[in-house]
Order: sequence, then C-alpha cells, then structure tokens
Amino acid sequence: MKATKETNQRQTAPPPPPHRHHHPNRREPPTLTPEPWLVYTHEKKIKSQTFYSSSEQRSHFRNFHKMRNRLICAHCQCWLLLVHINKRDFSLFNPATMEEVQLPRMPRILDSFDSCAVSSPPNNDDCCIVVLIEYCYLKKQSTLFFCKPGDDDDDKGWRKQRVEPEEGQCGNPHASHLSYFQNVASFNGDLYVVAACCESLLKVQFVIDDNGDTSIKLLDLKLRRPNLNWADPYFVRTTLMSSSFLIQASPTELMTVELYYGDQRDTVEYSYEICRIEGFEAGVIRIELYRANFEEEKWEHVEELPKDTAIFLGFLQDNVVSYEVPSRQDLDRGGGVSSREHGVLHVSVVVYDPRLNLSQQLELLGSTGS
Repeated sequence: MKATKETNQRQTAPPPPPHRHHHPNRREPPTLTPEPWLVYTHEKKIKSQTFYSSSEQRSHFRNFHKMRNRLICAHCQCWLLLVHINKRDFSLFNPATMEEVQLPRMPRILDSFDSCAVSSPPNNDDCCIVVLIEYCYLKKQSTLFFCKPGDDDDDKGWRKQRVEPEEGQCGNPHASHLSYFQNVASFNGDLYVVAACCESLLKVQFVIDDNGDTSIKLLDLKLRRPNLNWADPYFVRTTLMSSSFLIQASPTELMTVELYYGDQRDTVEYSYEICRIEGFEAGVIRIELYRANFEEEKWEHVEELPKDTAIFLGFLQDNVVSYEVPSRQDLDRGGGVSSREHGVLHVSVVVYDPRLNLSQQLELLGSTGS
C-alpha cells in the first residue's frame, strides 16, 4: 500500500515549471503593423530573432526554425534573404506569412561576400538575387553570382560572371585597396551597384542571348560619388575608416549614406563605440547623406531627412533598412533609435554590431521585450 501511495503521488505531482526562456508565442509571427520592422538575429548559433516595432516601441522575441543558423543579408518588402552559416544555402523567408522559398545551393563555399540584394518579391517573375563576393586583388575582378527562384538544376542554378573595370574608368587615386563593387541595392525593381574604382553608380541589367543564357550588363549612370574632403588635414588625421551604404530611402529616393569613423579621443562628442581598429576605440565622427538625381546625373547632398523617417544601418553592410515611423513624437521620445545632430544634418541611426549580446542590443534600442 505504501508503494502504491507513493506511485499515486508521483502520478498526480504537478508538472515541472516551464523553462525560463519559454514563451507561448515564440514560434508565431508578431502581429504586423503597416510600417516596416527592424529584424535581427542573435544568441549562440543564431537561434533567436528580434522584431522591433517603432509604433509599439518594443521588441518581440521569436524563435523561428526556418531562421535558425541563418543570417539576414538582404530584404525586399516582407521577404528576407537568408544565408546559412555554412555560406552555401540561401532562402527567402516571409515572417508575416511563414512562407519559404528555397534557392539553389551555392556551388562552393563563400569565404565572404560584400553585399547582396533582392530586386522584387519571389512571386514576381522578374525576381532575381545578386550576390557580390570578395574582390580578387591579383586579377582585379569582382565576381557576381545571380539566380532566380525555381532555378534548381545545374544549368539554371547560381550563375557567375566576373566583371572588371573598363580601361580608363578608374578615377579614384585611393582605389587600389578598394573592391570594384562596394555594395548593391534594390530600387523600384531594379538593382544598382557602386563601382569603387570609378566611384560611379551602375545599373544592373540582365541580358538574355539567342541561346537563352543570361548575363549581366552594367550601365554607367554617370553619377559620380561626391568628392570627399581628403585635403582637410584634420579630417584625414581623425578619420580611420569609412563605410558606404546604398539604400532605397523611400519609393522615390535612392540614397547613399557615408559613415566616417575616428579615434574617440579626438571625437568625445560622438563616443558611441561601433568597432575596434588596432586598439583604437572607433566611433562615428561624421555622417553624410546624398540623394541620386538621375535626371541631372549627380548626387545631391541631403541636409535633413524627410519628416518621420529614420534609417537603420547594418554593421559592415550586414543589413540596411530604410524605416518610416508613425510620427515625429516617436523620434523625440527615443522611438528605439539613437537620435543625434551632426552639423546641419538631423539623422537617426542605429548601427547594429553583431558582437553585442542581447542585453546590450536592448539597451541600445531602449525598448522592452515580449
């Protein structure tokens, strides 16, 4: 009887408490609002994701199996371009509908790639993905990999094309250490790249020959990169490095964002650390925005962002999102972004460093989680 009583007690014992990280909705998408969301991955082996809503001013933590062990390297509307940590498996994932589109497997492991972009959603027949991998210094070439959803066989998988600058095109005296292509961006269904050696904006065109083979042609739009003030001794002394981001800032605007990093000992005012360079604490010392004017073939300096607009920049081109918030009050209250004044330019920027842990990210965003 005693053993039976103990058995009954064990059978009726309450279940153990749930794991402290358990959340009933971790595998369901958050209720989406009309404005875009800031999405990034974190934790060991990239198991979890954070969806930040500016309208709610809070972060929603999720654990989507289809995003596990994957990095977000580009986006188009609600679709995220994901790459596995093995750097060979790519897919398109829509966190709003949980739809997934597998892309062909990369024929070889990519050591790294500069940037990538999706021209349009996968349900569009013209959707195409372009991946720019590292620059070959010996051959002075960049290699473009591109494909379309549904291209699964060997003949129509990832296709590659090497592109090198035309004779006399390189007009940048500092370009010997730069990649031929700096980054790629999607704008109104078209893809654009910036050629570092000639500092010009190029439009990516896909040409189909008589045999049905697709190749890439780059159209020079004659938009030269704005001249940098390298003649300023103070600017040269304090600037350790720079990053350039090509983004679609609005349905009608293609912009480039130039970030300049310097030693924090010379830039106490902007002490936000984002990287370390040879022992220096490097922070943002200057931000420049330029808008592409296709009609006049020039970049126009942007003195101030449009009302209720913020730009989220991914660290080293990992992810770039142009982000509209509901009202200026959200920015005044913080709105999850770090608002600063850089001269006459009023810009709200979050630079996401993947080396920061989750608590540091939340402190940076100033938001609460759910």
